[in-house]
Amino acid sequence: MNWNREPDITHPASNPASAADIPTRDRNDEKLVKLDIEALSEMQLRFLDAFRQTGTIAAATRLANVHRATVHRWKAQPLFAAVMDAFLDLFHIELIKKCREAEAVRQAWREQRERERRPMRCRNLALARDARREKRGY
Repeated sequence: MNWNREPDITHPASNPASAADIPTRDRNDEKLVKLDIEALSEMQLRFLDAFRQTGTIAAATRLANVHRATVHRWKAQPLFAAVMDAFLDLFHIELIKKCREAEAVRQAWREQRERERRPMRCRNLALARDARREKRGY
């Protein structure tokens, strides 16, 4: 799966106009399928929303106040299993995005700390970079 592209899965709460159809990929990434989530019960939707936020069945069942065995019974339904897979993909895409944002913040903090703690080293490195650029003719 290509995690660098934007997800083609939308959550009903964030896009009410297309709440009835959530596109998802099959396991081979070969085609998109429209899923009619209006056929799901209120309890199933509540669980799926919690599952999209947590990414684990155990945590989602606690949040949605649904028994774990019930969720495993629901997974036998093809529609529920497909929506659950789509929401798991969405959870992972959002998690990777959050991790990349946090890493960018940490990197900016490291660079700022380096400039504050070792200004002479930073100045010398900048001079060396400029000298290399001049030598190469950039």
